Amino acid sequence: MRDIQKEIQENLDAIEAELNVHILLAIESGSRAWGFASPDSDYDVRFIYMQEPKEYLRIDPRKDTIEWKLDEVLDINGWDLKKALLAFAKGNPNIMEWANSPIIYREAPEWQGIRRTAMEYFSEKSALCHYYGTANTTYKSHLTGELIRYKKYFYALRPLLCCRWIERYHEAPPMEFEKLLALFDGTEPDLSEPLLAAIRDLLSRKAVTEEKDLNPQIPEIIEFIRDECRRQKEMSDGAADDHRHDFAEVNECFRAAYQVGPSAVRFNRQGEYTLDDYYALPDDRRVELIDGVIYDMAAPSNEHQLISGELSYQLQDFVKKNKGECRVYTAPFDVQLDMNERTMVQPDILVVCDREKISSRGVFGAPDMVVEILSQATAKIDATIKLLKYLEAGVREYWIVDSENRKVFIYRKEEDKVLLEMNTFDELVPVGIWEGKCRIDFPEIAREMDAWAGR
Repeated sequence: MRDIQKEIQENLDAIEAELNVHILLAIESGSRAWGFASPDSDYDVRFIYMQEPKEYLRIDPRKDTIEWKLDEVLDINGWDLKKALLAFAKGNPNIMEWANSPIIYREAPEWQGIRRTAMEYFSEKSALCHYYGTANTTYKSHLTGELIRYKKYFYALRPLLCCRWIERYHEAPPMEFEKLLALFDGTEPDLSEPLLAAIRDLLSRKAVTEEKDLNPQIPEIIEFIRDECRRQKEMSDGAADDHRHDFAEVNECFRAAYQVGPSAVRFNRQGEYTLDDYYALPDDRRVELIDGVIYDMAAPSNEHQLISGELSYQLQDFVKKNKGECRVYTAPFDVQLDMNERTMVQPDILVVCDREKISSRGVFGAPDMVVEILSQATAKIDATIKLLKYLEAGVREYWIVDSENRKVFIYRKEEDKVLLEMNTFDELVPVGIWEGKCRIDFPEIAREMDAWAGR
């Protein structure tokens, strides 16, 4: 049996290696991303890539697409960054959907910065015209006969609901069909319960039907598509031109990728980043650099901040009451863990007892104690990459706080051994670097969490 996910990753690796490009984003763009795949649906993999700077400094025409693979299962092709940014700047809805895909096969750390700039160019006019045109063409070409392929309904329904989403929210619509069905909330009479029931029944049928199968018309859905196409023709024709007609921001975004513009953000390959790249990133982009690889950091949740605040307060209170020499810091606070140019981390909480390691820019060397509070976005990194990194660098005690399961995992390095201890939020948890004299009151933290959540 084919391992499709593995094949996709192998193909992306081969593209980078054989064509000497750097893939910024690779996503699913077809019915699997929309949420109504059939048993025999193929995988529509689309990617955006960068070429070496010298490829743009040439006289002969430069190819700006890669058509890599097309068979019964895999359809893989991509666009060069310059071509993609030009499409974004023109408000191209197809490329906007790539940026919003819920299925991401690969994402470089620098992509989110590019995406933020690109999505500012969303155009309601372009999107309405595109989605109306797609739905109308599908209706006239595939939905007027007596027998119809189920998937063709969705090639009209989805773009029409995208138009409705834009009308209501004035933003790029979600890619997932299920999210679009949230429009059936009773506020618009023609988006009725019977129509929603018919669409859900159609979804169920399509999920177990081969794409080539022909089936009788569904009158209620056909009627909606016909009437909505007429309505959206008027809407798209009457929409004001909201194109920005200003490429300054995408130009700067493109220049920054190649160290031309003032931002000087260097888009090296993963594993080759240094502190120069780290310091060159925009101030509003929070990342960590570990062995030359940049990892984007998600904004902390309310619960995360609550736990961090309570924990750091208890640690600081112990130090003050005991007139200790240690210092407690919370993120964001730079730690040059390996004392080299390839690693800079920002632990959630750190304790440093050697004052010589502390400077105005952060900490140079390993803290005595580090605490990371797990989140869905960072769990894998905190429990694997950072665990090894902290212990190798000489961190004496590493705590992983799992708030979802209310557990605390403590790793202590003693000589050549690493000891693991597990505690729960029902216990007073001793701090090893202070020989257990400080105990963190996790029951109190749990009570604060419950109070905040209204439990």
